[in-house]
Amino acid sequence: MANEEMFMRERKAFRLIAEAALQPRGSPELYRRVLSEIAETLEFDIGTLRLFDEEEGVLRLEAVVGLPGGEVQDPVSLDDPEYLAARVARTKTPIFESDVSKSAELKSRMKVIEALGIESLIFWPIVGANDELLGVMNVANRTVRRLSEEDKDFFQIVAGMFAAVIERHRAMEALRESEERYRRLAESVVDIIWTVDMNLEFTYASPSIEEVLGYTSEEVMSMPLNRIMTPESLKLVEETLTESLRLEATVGRNGYESPPLVIQMFHKNGTTLWIEISRTFIRDDDDTPIGILGVARDITWRKTAEEELARAKAQAEFYNDLMAHDLANMQQGVLVSLELMLRNSELPKELRGLANRALAQTKRGVTLTGNVKKLGRLVDGEKELIKTDLYQTVMDAIEIVVDSYPDKEIKVNTNLVKGKQNVMADEFLIDLFYNLLHNAARMDQSEAVVIGVSEYPSDERGMLMLKIEDRGPGISDSMKEAILSRFDEKVKRGWGLGLTLVKQIVDRYGGKIWIEDRISGDYSQGACFVLVLPAAP
Repeated sequence: MANEEMFMRERKAFRLIAEAALQPRGSPELYRRVLSEIAETLEFDIGTLRLFDEEEGVLRLEAVVGLPGGEVQDPVSLDDPEYLAARVARTKTPIFESDVSKSAELKSRMKVIEALGIESLIFWPIVGANDELLGVMNVANRTVRRLSEEDKDFFQIVAGMFAAVIERHRAMEALRESEERYRRLAESVVDIIWTVDMNLEFTYASPSIEEVLGYTSEEVMSMPLNRIMTPESLKLVEETLTESLRLEATVGRNGYESPPLVIQMFHKNGTTLWIEISRTFIRDDDDTPIGILGVARDITWRKTAEEELARAKAQAEFYNDLMAHDLANMQQGVLVSLELMLRNSELPKELRGLANRALAQTKRGVTLTGNVKKLGRLVDGEKELIKTDLYQTVMDAIEIVVDSYPDKEIKVNTNLVKGKQNVMADEFLIDLFYNLLHNAARMDQSEAVVIGVSEYPSDERGMLMLKIEDRGPGISDSMKEAILSRFDEKVKRGWGLGLTLVKQIVDRYGGKIWIEDRISGDYSQGACFVLVLPAAP
């Protein structure tokens, strides 16, 4: 396979895995697509993915490529001495054979291998961040396929990325199951009605207290609060009562609010529960507080769910950052090597051309990695929009684009004026304009690139319209529809993640985006991306 073709296929496989990581959950079809792309990259025609079921001690078939499902054993016990997948899972040691007929290691399985017509194969363990077995990936070919060290390195990287994706999906699935479990628990919780006197001694507790704390009403009525409440919570209750009485005396009963208190109480079995308390004073005929009436609700499920959500989110972000970090390091190594190679004046012309194309593709890979990470931040992050100067943002984005194309002369015509056009946006606005301007410069093959960025009157009140025009080959009407259709998908292919990121940012701001011809009726004269964003008041 030519170096450039191999590079493009590897890039496609990496992008597909990165896109899979953005999906909220894994599925056999999603994993089959990734497996198919990996097999195609290596020019193999068979593939299987088995995930480890720790509870049953077996490898379960999750995805298969190039074989009818009935021809594949499922499940496979981890202790089975006959199956290569089980051996690789036990030892966590890969098998990498260009010609199976010459391998003494595979003799015990030659009948099965020959029956399937397999000549070359790879078995690779998928191992998590803590050396935890996640599964085994296998690709095979019905003709001898010479496998190089580069192929081995590619497969090792893919397996590591795949492991991060699977772990992220499992973490999110565990979170969903936990939330459902605690939701069902919450629906069965019974609130406690209670009263105490001004010395915080119980005068009443409803029978439902036994379901929550394990104590009967009679038992609780005879207990001081320090028996059923943590010291920190008791201190909070006493301080809150003191402050409420102070406010009663200074601003009156209607001059302050009493938000619910969240405290910790002891169950009869020794465990600690989170309890939310709403309360009000019981008053005599003179409106003087003589006791407290309250409702207590067990919210342990909610607090636990919040903690698990925070842990799952942190874990998902860790896997996303880990994958982006490792990819960035690999890409940086490739960039440095290619740039050093291009400095060699004796490099043949043909190899120089290949190296330049490889350098350009690697730089696009760096952009892709950054965009994947930003997409994750867009999905998970909170939104806080502020007044933002369009002119300054566009100028900053242009400066980055110009640096990306040192061999092109890029001119931007704009009617934006510093401080005049302002929109409600955040830190991602520069990424929006960078991707659109970078796309415009990339599509224009001339050395002198001209891009238009102009404000136009908007028909929508409170909105600001911008048009970004290029002089590239343009986008046909059918292609406009296809791109816009992909804009509406959470993850798109074909045009890279740049335009997906643009659409996510526009949606974040409550805006719109569509595509027109720069010269109406003649798409070949260049494309025009139209943005409608909320104007700052």
